[in-house]
Amino acid sequence: MSVLAPETTARAGEYLRFVDSEPKLKEGRSDGYIGRLHGHFCVFNRWTKIDNHEGRFMERIAPGACATTFAEDRAKIKCIFQHGQDPQAGMKPLGPILELEEDAHGGRYEVGLLDADYVRALLPALKEPSGSLYGASFRFQVLREHVDRFPAKAAHNPDGIEERTITEMRVREFGPVTFPA
Repeated sequence: MSVLAPETTARAGEYLRFVDSEPKLKEGRSDGYIGRLHGHFCVFNRWTKIDNHEGRFMERIAPGACATTFAEDRAKIKCIFQHGQDPQAGMKPLGPILELEEDAHGGRYEVGLLDADYVRALLPALKEPSGSLYGASFRFQVLREHVDRFPAKAAHNPDGIEERTITEMRVREFGPVTFPA
């Protein structure tokens, strides 16, 4: 029997998630940037199994989950490399966020890459002909969620473990990472 809890305010804490969508690079200097990084940092309605220190559950992000953070927190959101853990780049932003919106697929971005040594060091891997050598990842806080504690077994959840649908989140930062979580 499935028991769907009413929408609740979520557990405290910030989380990291990897998206199997690699960042893409548009080259060019006409606008003052050494290129533009673009892609999706989150994907809607894709079930992911979480099995770590947070617990064991299935998770998906609902369309609209980013709308409030994009409207209210856009100036605070940064695009950084390795979640700020790279010794060369640290917490320095890769560039200004030029576009940030939800589309039918998920949270979409375009970032103008600054002409700086720490950003130029990333370009060879972003230009790799077979695709970027980086994955995409983002840091967020869950603000609202629906939790189904006892869902029926399904193709996306063969074990019938708890399911969490994130309906509102606060995005802190996103960007390319070498080893996505």
